[in-house]
Amino acid sequence: MLPEISKNNLAHFIDVFCDTSYFTVPEAEQIMSAGIYFGLKPKIHVN
Repeated sequence: MLPEISKNNLAHFIDVFCDTSYFTVPEAEQIMSAGIYFGLKPKIHVN
């Protein structure tokens, strides 16, 4: 999805929820890194 989102300028940010019910720290890092690669600014929500 990220290549299409980037190519079509559909988003400016990538948001990640890092919590026991959502993504782990390594998963959140991987998601944010992928977003950065495609030119998206990362936002992280943690608890």
